[in-house]
Amino acid sequence: MRPCNTLFFILLTAVMSVLVSCSADKEEDPWAAESRKGSAPATAGFGEGDFDGPQRKDQRGTPPPRGPDTGGDQRSGSDLSGPEDCNDGVDNDGNGAADCEDSGCAADPGCQDDPSKGYEPELGFEDCDNEKDDDKDRETDCEDDDCKDDPSCNSDRAPGQAPTVAPELLAAVSELPVGGQLGMRAPQLDLPFLGRRGRQTLKELRGNIVVLNFWASWCRPCRKETPALELTWQLYRERDVVVIGVSIDEEEDDAGEFLGSFPVSYPMVLDRGGEAAERDWQVKSVPTLILIDRAGRIRERHMGYSPALMRKTVVTIDQLLEE
Repeated sequence: MRPCNTLFFILLTAVMSVLVSCSADKEEDPWAAESRKGSAPATAGFGEGDFDGPQRKDQRGTPPPRGPDTGGDQRSGSDLSGPEDCNDGVDNDGNGAADCEDSGCAADPGCQDDPSKGYEPELGFEDCDNEKDDDKDRETDCEDDDCKDDPSCNSDRAPGQAPTVAPELLAAVSELPVGGQLGMRAPQLDLPFLGRRGRQTLKELRGNIVVLNFWASWCRPCRKETPALELTWQLYRERDVVVIGVSIDEEEDDAGEFLGSFPVSYPMVLDRGGEAAERDWQVKSVPTLILIDRAGRIRERHMGYSPALMRKTVVTIDQLLEE
């Protein structure tokens, strides 16, 4: 082969190789064919900052101002999509109402539990002791027909007067042996308050139903039981039911630290080291709950904590209130 032909063949081969390579690159370019799925979008509808996210001008309006003085995300609901976030201060669905003001947040727990957020749940019945018209019938508490049989609306006692117990019932209980077991007459309790001056005795609570709870700061189940007892106290405190917590901690500071994490409003007393708990009430472990009726007889006793045990206690309280 002549040198001239050889040179021509080499050049021709090189040119063909380049053309094939360019053709292949063009075929693999996802933006090359406008008719293909996934072709490059036209940039005319985008603003300078819109490449930070899928924020089309023709779909979502003018981008928000940017700069050191704008502070945070100032987009309105028209700039976002999806359901209303009930706790971000933004009108997410663009209907003019943000957070708890939006009807879509009516069932959100954060809007139900905090009346300051603009939503207060409406009850289907009247709570007879909260000075509110819960069922929205323009009658409050004892004025409402729902409360005609409620004990708090049918009491002849003056405010602050201790409830009375039938003398024959007190006489019957006085014949029972004293101790901390089921069916016995509850022993006396006289212990100092935690966090304040004074002492708590059972004698001054005669006529009330008493929930006596023995606990300790190092007790894991007590951490779950304490909030349940606080709820019980809040529900029944106006119905002659008293919850008393008895700490058996050696140091008052340990009990105080526990209550700093699990604050309660019911009375708390200190039985340092659990001396009275073991001697008078036969408490061997915590938590131990003892339920005492109006006459001073122990009607329920259980060790440990579970939601089922707490429900059982509440059922017994309701039964005692009917006696």
